[in-house]
Amino acid sequence: MITTLGSTFETGFLAWGRAVGTAGWGKFELPHFDDAQKQAVVVVRSPWELVMQRAAEHPWGCPFLQGKIIGVFSHAFGSPCWASEDISIEQGEPVVTFRIYPSTETIESEVKQLRDARKQATEQEIERKTAELLQANAERALLQEQVIQMQAAALAELSTPLIPLNDQVMIMPLIGAIDSQRAQQIVTVLLEGVADQQARFVIIDITGVSVVDTAVANVLIQAARAVGLLGAQAILTGIRPEIAQTLVGLGVDLDSIVTQSSMQSGVAYAMRRR
Repeated sequence: MITTLGSTFETGFLAWGRAVGTAGWGKFELPHFDDAQKQAVVVVRSPWELVMQRAAEHPWGCPFLQGKIIGVFSHAFGSPCWASEDISIEQGEPVVTFRIYPSTETIESEVKQLRDARKQATEQEIERKTAELLQANAERALLQEQVIQMQAAALAELSTPLIPLNDQVMIMPLIGAIDSQRAQQIVTVLLEGVADQQARFVIIDITGVSVVDTAVANVLIQAARAVGLLGAQAILTGIRPEIAQTLVGLGVDLDSIVTQSSMQSGVAYAMRRR
């Protein structure tokens, strides 16, 4: 078709360019054409695709015009060719320059390359996002574990407080239920506190302990004996009548432990023997 518009391909191409230019495709120029080398340069000023993309954040070039140019010159040269695309702005006008050269590239292969590149980029982005998510989850899990440990430590400290009255007397008021984990905490805190303070008396007040069974009684005996090994005297206070009856029924030997009915009486006992 183009060759019918002029005596040569060049004049026919420019005539075709003027024709499609009236439809808004742009202003076509052909500054270089070498039929022997099968090379050419086509310049299109204000191509419709670039005009439409003026406000686009990510312009995508001129794929429509590029495809047309590749088809026209492949037919003109009688062999496959390709067109590189360079976009510029000249005096405020968008310009696209196509450099045509022999090539085994086809539209189909280019589309496949673009598709493969997009797929690879997408897979890499997914891998990156997945790695970031896994890292964030790991950091969140670590932080959560640290918070849990801090809360557990704070709770353990609150559940087994050891309060010094003076340099010789300390008080441990116990509240709530005593399980095996808390029992071990009681013994540990007592031993560390007595060793650090060099206390002579430790008052263990069980007024707030909800249930005293064999396990709890054994904890109290163990704590008192452990304190005694460090040279301190354990004083058990807050024994209510029902607890006393339970201890007797369990056959607990309290002969080695000083018992008092209340914390106040336990404090008075320790003060008298300082």
